Amino acid sequence: MTASSLCLVLSLSLSFARQAPTPAGESEPKSMFGQPLYVGAARIPDVEIQRYLCHGLGSKQVDLARFDVLIQQELDRRKAAGEDLSKYQIDEAEFQRGQERQKADFLLKYPTLDFNTEVSRALLSVDLYTVSARQAMLFDKLFFPENPTDWPELTRELVRQQGGQGFVDDAQQSYESRKKRQVEQNLPDIPPDDPIFTDTLRSWVLEALNNYSKQQTDPARLEPGVLMQVETTSIPIETVWQKIVPHVNENLVADAKRFLVLSELARADLSKRGLLLSREAWEAEFSKDKPFNEALNNSQMLSLQVMGLPSLEAFVQYSVLRDSFKKSIAEDLASDEKLNAEIAPTNLIAGVGKVDCEIILCSAFDWDRAVWKDNGWELARVHAEELKKMLDGGADWTQTLELHSEFWDPPMPEVGNKPQHGLFLKGKFGLKTRNELQQFMLENDFRSLLYGRTVTDRVFFDLPVGAISEPMKGPRGYYIARVSGRTPITKPLDLAVPIHRQIAETYHLKNNFERYAWKLMETAQAAGEIRGL
Repeated sequence: MTASSLCLVLSLSLSFARQAPTPAGESEPKSMFGQPLYVGAARIPDVEIQRYLCHGLGSKQVDLARFDVLIQQELDRRKAAGEDLSKYQIDEAEFQRGQERQKADFLLKYPTLDFNTEVSRALLSVDLYTVSARQAMLFDKLFFPENPTDWPELTRELVRQQGGQGFVDDAQQSYESRKKRQVEQNLPDIPPDDPIFTDTLRSWVLEALNNYSKQQTDPARLEPGVLMQVETTSIPIETVWQKIVPHVNENLVADAKRFLVLSELARADLSKRGLLLSREAWEAEFSKDKPFNEALNNSQMLSLQVMGLPSLEAFVQYSVLRDSFKKSIAEDLASDEKLNAEIAPTNLIAGVGKVDCEIILCSAFDWDRAVWKDNGWELARVHAEELKKMLDGGADWTQTLELHSEFWDPPMPEVGNKPQHGLFLKGKFGLKTRNELQQFMLENDFRSLLYGRTVTDRVFFDLPVGAISEPMKGPRGYYIARVSGRTPITKPLDLAVPIHRQIAETYHLKNNFERYAWKLMETAQAAGEIRGL
């Protein structure tokens, strides 16, 4: 993937459009999402499942569509100013040479890997990679022509604001050096600049375009069937859906349906209790000092990487509900006694306690091909149960892990830097903090909200030293863990220290909101109010 593509590859309302329930005695046909989804008498339409998946699984397609609008706006502006737009046409020969160069560089580093498979693993499909690379080339022609002397004033101003004039000067010196090399070596194209440097420059311009454009993703403020609006252009759900539907699987659908049900249950309960914040009120509070888009984009790392939410739109919906619920436990959050009653696990996380563990994965996922195995979950369950019987019968743990664990690491690159960290090593994790182990297990707060206690937390908090766990279902299959030791926390939280109290309150709110959501789900399921989940 090109540096430009990486730079360009950069977020469900709870007011569902209700459909009349099916009359008694009649049945509705199954769709690709399984049985129709109901909470009580209210149908959650399939289009809301599509919306969730488009924002999550289809996030890169959404980004492409959004930036297509912004790029077209810029082209229209330049045409109105009298510019000849022919200079912005993509040179197909140049584009193909760039694609071939990227593939050759990849295969030089990873001769045993399949290029198309790894592109699809990172970007969903080769087609998306190609489209994003083409869009990146057009973006560069508009905002970053090779010679910085030709940069538009918008680019120069944004680079100066973020990095100072020195970044502009460095770009000019680099261009002159690379242009000289092209001439001396008779190269068809000017050699590329340092990718880290160019990615940094592009990110500043992209961020500004994204932050200050008018965007709307709240379905309550959109026309039916519209996924988002960028300025005055509507992006239909169907446009993104048709691109991602071949990649939708039952696991993603299960996540979507569970999130929608939990959200609807919480919305209805909080509304009944007079606690539900309007989305408009939440947005105003969330973005007091800056435009909402900018505030939301600044939360991207927290929401997507730390919390594990599938999209910024899901983050907004989750946050509206969590912050509405927060009002119901305001007294608890202000009470040292209440916070201290649940502070022990928070201390282990924030105080950097560690667990020394190894974990065997019986995988439902084919890591080499980056696809789910046929009947993979059942095969993984059976395999895990067989391994547990072997271990209970005296089989050697280390040998069993080496032979059977399916954690996967890609081969080391043949050239260039070799990664020293972040390797799965078949599950031989060693000493890890809770958050480090959670990353290796591909788990997060969002999965905990949807499915309850994670494999990570069962291992980190509960599994006795020396014990071998029962098989546990997790994100990629079934897991068997053994803990060989733990290290104590380095420093407990002190509620008198403001930052410590903030951490304690954050975890208290998260944990109590999860328990609240699970209780709503359990009660509704026991009453037969949920169908199609």
